[in-house]
Amino acid sequence: MLESGEGTVDARIQHALDVLVEELGVDTAFVNRFRRGLCHITHRSGLPLADELQAPKTVDSTICRLVAAGELEALVPDTGVHPVLAGHPDVRRIGITSYAGVPLVVDGDIVGAVCAVAADPVPGWSDRDADRLATVGEFIGRVLTSAERPGPSDSGGSGTHEAGAAGAPLPDLADLAQTVAGSRDLESLTRPLLEVLQSSTGLESTYLTFVDWVGDRQQIVYSLNVGELDIPEGLTVPWSDTLCQRSLDAGIPYTADVPSLWGDSEAARQLGIRTYVSVPITDADQAVIGTLCGAGTASVDLQKQHLGTMQLFSRVLAEEISRERAEHRERARAEALAQRTRSLWREDTVDALTGLHNRTGIQEWLTTAIETLETGREQLAIAFFDIDDLTTVNDVYGSEIGDDVLRCLAAALRNAGRPGDLQGRWGGDEFVAAAVLAPSDASFGNWTHQQQMAAKWFYQTPDRFTGPHQTGGHTVHASLGAITVVETATSPEHALQVAEQAMSRHKARSSA
Repeated sequence: MLESGEGTVDARIQHALDVLVEELGVDTAFVNRFRRGLCHITHRSGLPLADELQAPKTVDSTICRLVAAGELEALVPDTGVHPVLAGHPDVRRIGITSYAGVPLVVDGDIVGAVCAVAADPVPGWSDRDADRLATVGEFIGRVLTSAERPGPSDSGGSGTHEAGAAGAPLPDLADLAQTVAGSRDLESLTRPLLEVLQSSTGLESTYLTFVDWVGDRQQIVYSLNVGELDIPEGLTVPWSDTLCQRSLDAGIPYTADVPSLWGDSEAARQLGIRTYVSVPITDADQAVIGTLCGAGTASVDLQKQHLGTMQLFSRVLAEEISRERAEHRERARAEALAQRTRSLWREDTVDALTGLHNRTGIQEWLTTAIETLETGREQLAIAFFDIDDLTTVNDVYGSEIGDDVLRCLAAALRNAGRPGDLQGRWGGDEFVAAAVLAPSDASFGNWTHQQQMAAKWFYQTPDRFTGPHQTGGHTVHASLGAITVVETATSPEHALQVAEQAMSRHKARSSA
């Protein structure tokens, strides 16, 4: 049945997942790939997944890691009684009742997992179902291995590559995808791309640069030199005298006759550069932040396909550069705020039950954060939480369970924040979280989403079948309202009042 799937790699994997949904009787089947420490769902069949499961997550926090590590059996028909999965956050938050999964093996390496889930129990799973799951997992692994390691014997393709006039094969997109997936940082991403670019163009030097427009400088960040031409890493030159600047200004990304076109370049004349190609690397605002270049001492006839490959590489590099710079800014912002608020941790500012800031600590933290807010460059996000039905939990289960609920929400908020962020207990069943963020809607939206996930189904009470209140388990969550502060004239009291009002509106809508 699996071999009847024809067409592209995606189509064959989709067919295999369709078969798995039908054979196992589950709601959804999917492929999870591990990349840069995160789980990414690349293919899915059946019902849409919950947002919490669909979004990339840290590998160590997922059930798929247990599957890939061989720490979980292939079929779990009832997660509620399973010794490992019963307490797993994904099971509690998303409502997974039945779970099945096998490691995804590509080219001999475990790179993820093939999984299936259902919201209701799936009765009657047997060894035969486990064999079906293993067969589908092995089939998907073979398909991906064939796609990512092309060769003459592969059944998934011809094993040939289109060649340009430069006399070398163009890169295979599957190889590029594996390079991107396997990279840890800009360097581990760039160096393989430079190798691919050099082998496909035949140019002696390929390199990545950063451009400093204010300082009028260009720096060679990473380079690959395979011939007499040597363009060293770390070299910094005036931007206004570079071939990259001439190429960008003239709108000419490639020439095989540098002396005729840009004979005024002293550097090109000294190095003997005859062939030159350059594509810009731009940020989200389309500002040029660097270039991806190739150079050679001989005339090399490049084709449009080579330029297309370089443009693809430049977009991949731009994403990584943007990600690393954003991470650097967020770390610097969090460290600066942590430094400003470190002195606020005193015995009289800590809530004894949860270990978070108490009301005094919250007010002092917010006062410091607002007073030092860099208007136009930062925003302060504040969320106000109220645990739903805590009184009922206390009445039915007792104050010890109620206290456990408070501690669990405190832990969830702490896990959702960064070092230096605020998590505090305002009093009773009310909590506050805050963070200084970049001044963008996306930053506030991402932060708010993290707080919502922390407040959603963070505690499951036990079943109670004795005493005056007989009841099954109760899922506890919290309502929240989130706001932003952008002006230093705002008082902490007013900001908290507005956040609390936003929470009350949310609670009213939810109960309507």
